[in-house]
Amino acid sequence: MIRILILILSLGSIYANYKVFRSYQVQVGITQDFNTLSFKQENYIKLQNLDINFPNLTGTSFPLYAMLAKYQLQFGDTYGALKTLNENNDVNPHLKLKESLKAEAYYSIGIRDSSYYFSKIAYENLPKNSRHFQQYIAELTYLKDLDQIKKTFKESKAKKNSEYWINFFAGVIKLKSQDDKELDSLAIEALNKFPGNEKIKTISAYILFGQENVKKSYVSFDLGISEFNKADYEKAFDYFKKAIELNTVDYSFYENAGMTLIKAKKYSESLFYLRKVIEDFNPKTGKAEYGLGVALNFLEDKKKGCEYLQKAMELNFKPAFMDFKINCFN
Repeated sequence: MIRILILILSLGSIYANYKVFRSYQVQVGITQDFNTLSFKQENYIKLQNLDINFPNLTGTSFPLYAMLAKYQLQFGDTYGALKTLNENNDVNPHLKLKESLKAEAYYSIGIRDSSYYFSKIAYENLPKNSRHFQQYIAELTYLKDLDQIKKTFKESKAKKNSEYWINFFAGVIKLKSQDDKELDSLAIEALNKFPGNEKIKTISAYILFGQENVKKSYVSFDLGISEFNKADYEKAFDYFKKAIELNTVDYSFYENAGMTLIKAKKYSESLFYLRKVIEDFNPKTGKAEYGLGVALNFLEDKKKGCEYLQKAMELNFKPAFMDFKINCFN
């Protein structure tokens, strides 16, 4: 009798271990899909044929039923995803993954009051999760609740993350009035906080100058490049200057304006634009430093000119090496 009991327990243990092993085999592909946000149908099929109740957690502590619901949403089975979420107990409620996925599901089928309800729960319980923040802001934007969007962002404890700023600005951009100085101030703060972040630069410019003006500024910039390539430096400068008037936060407008003036042999005028790049933006590309070096050498301030050419070489701006050799070794 004891031997039979031991045998039964052993077989049960072997079967349980097999199920865990099989689950972890499938989880490898699933985890890769979630990390890359590229959901493969083959992994979806494997997950559909897996017992998601044992084990019920993945190696990343995400519930398997939530993983299945996410695949269902990705492959268009929204009602199947809601059924999966409703029929399974939340085995890791701290993550608020069930609420977030329900918000996503209801959003996709246009039931926005439910999407708002679940996104609010997810965000308030785990506010440092950028996904929860994004979903909640999207629903507040739909409700046109600008005051609550601002309040939520101000109270956020994850503002070191640039994605929070981007999602916040994306939410308020269509609700902003022209005289909203508070949002203008936040846009400037974001530019200072995340220098070199292209998404922050673009969306902050939208806040400060309006989307239409920003789009026009890049059209003008492209026209400036076209005229520069045709050696019509006067027209090119006019286009770069127009781009600056429409949008003052892109250093490349100033940089190209300054380099164009050098080509037009207007060395004194170029200094303002090139110094602006270094003093206000400091992109460290070496191009503005090079331009200043060239301009100052032509203005017979050789010592200062060579200092800027040296800085441009330190930033590995290739044209500076030849100019330094020609102008600074005699």
